[in-house]
Amino acid sequence: MADRDDILKERQEQEYLGIWWIPGDDAEQRNVSGVMRIAEGEKLDLQLLGTFSPDDRKIAFQDYPVVNGASHGLKRFTMFDVSVVGRESNGSEPAELDETKLWCLEGWVGPECYNKKEDIAFFSLSAGMFGLSAWHNVRPFSFDDNWEAHETKLVYKRPEDVLLFEDDYVTISVGYAWKGPTRAIGQTEADVRHEAQFVIKSKAGKLPFYGDDRSYEFYLNFVRAIIGLMTGAPAPLYNCTGVLRRHEMPHDGKPFVPEIVLKHTWRRDMPKLPEKGLSPLDVLVPCAKLGNVREVTSNFFKLPKLARDFVGHLVYLNGCDSNLTQGVLSELVFMFEGIHRELYGADRKLILRFIDELARLADVFPYLGDDELGLSLAIFIKKRRDNYSHANPDDYHNELRLFIFAKMWMHQFIAAMILVKCGMNPKDLFKSLAANHSYANLSRELPGLIRRHRSLHPSELADTKKYL
Repeated sequence: MADRDDILKERQEQEYLGIWWIPGDDAEQRNVSGVMRIAEGEKLDLQLLGTFSPDDRKIAFQDYPVVNGASHGLKRFTMFDVSVVGRESNGSEPAELDETKLWCLEGWVGPECYNKKEDIAFFSLSAGMFGLSAWHNVRPFSFDDNWEAHETKLVYKRPEDVLLFEDDYVTISVGYAWKGPTRAIGQTEADVRHEAQFVIKSKAGKLPFYGDDRSYEFYLNFVRAIIGLMTGAPAPLYNCTGVLRRHEMPHDGKPFVPEIVLKHTWRRDMPKLPEKGLSPLDVLVPCAKLGNVREVTSNFFKLPKLARDFVGHLVYLNGCDSNLTQGVLSELVFMFEGIHRELYGADRKLILRFIDELARLADVFPYLGDDELGLSLAIFIKKRRDNYSHANPDDYHNELRLFIFAKMWMHQFIAAMILVKCGMNPKDLFKSLAANHSYANLSRELPGLIRRHRSLHPSELADTKKYL
């Protein structure tokens, strides 16, 4: 899959030899030689030959809000939240030969340097996300084979943009960046690639990247959360690029003006991705099953901020390989309780919240509709949550298979709660989920595991009142 290949390519380490300095109004600005090493999700480190403070030979673990740099190839660097993490010096050598190691939280690479975060603003921003192509799932290629003439014709048509969201400030779409085949003497193969990406366009001039509200960072986190919820897969972002200056094609004697962009790089957890990428059959709720995609995304935008933040964390958990970790089920329960509180309020016990939501989602999980299976599952999950919270893991290794399936179900249960709240019809959601192999596996295995659990613990339902 193209998106997986692009992410792996970004994670390969790149080195940039250049000069580095602390921006400011000081006319005697000190330039220090050094190497920046960037590997997305793993490394964003600066190694200097010397130090920004040559008169101080102490090992001072100093922080810098911003560091600028310049490298060969017209590359300029703006690194934010930089910390000194190590320094090696020799008293017999000058301070200019000290080795200083710095750790950067995030930064931008492009043709210009910036002094502060408030200066980072764009006309538009694009970013790829793992699973986005599988979620949209279009077929841009058509083929015509003429075996007698030994001829094959391939036609690529770039898919139309899909508008996901619009307000007074931006439009957010799924668009495609595509690249045609290379041409060479003695060519033996050719390929055409395209990459699905979020495209966020400002409606009025440049919009800041940073900010808790009405910023590219804000909108990117919002759209990644709702689409990542529907893919049900890890959703790391990659190739995040902002446009500083738009293309201007020549006309009336005016020269061509090229586009100028900045690329974002930042430290974050990069999950282990499926070996074969993400198939459209792995997606929980494909774009084609949504009906009105703008209605769903717009309603998600209207949810309380904390509920949206919880969804973003759920998407993050999709990339955590922690099926057998005791804490993961408890974390999902805490998340469900927090989302339910934000959506419906009321200070209610956990089991009552489960009962309410199971009633709303009865058409989504019909395999829990008989023999009080939903209530038994909720009680099992609550007991495991309580055992973990109170450091009483006696039951952990018992019924481990049910524990794993309960964790898988909680992911789908929370996703269904959000999507139905955002306007998706429960019966339509069931039709979409029923085509997913993970859902099919749960519907086949989970009822039997719950019944077995009830046979081992017959007193649980008899003691239901203590859970209510």
